[in-house]
Amino acid sequence: MVILGTRRGFRKRGLGKAMLLSGMQRLRDVGMDKALLGVDAENPSGATRLYESVGFRKVHTNIFYVKEF
Repeated sequence: MVILGTRRGFRKRGLGKAMLLSGMQRLRDVGMDKALLGVDAENPSGATRLYESVGFRKVHTNIFYVKEF
């Protein structure tokens, strides 16, 4: 698993997109032909927009429930 993220003060500069594209190119270079990722759809940072902007599309939605006691 790889976690991709940027700190709040460094967002909106294209850093996340650059890291994502670089990682995808490395996958292609070693022969991979598909990349999958998971994201919190409620994420306020705009991660879903980033992923969609480079060609990812939603194929499945998970809902997790928790109850603390």
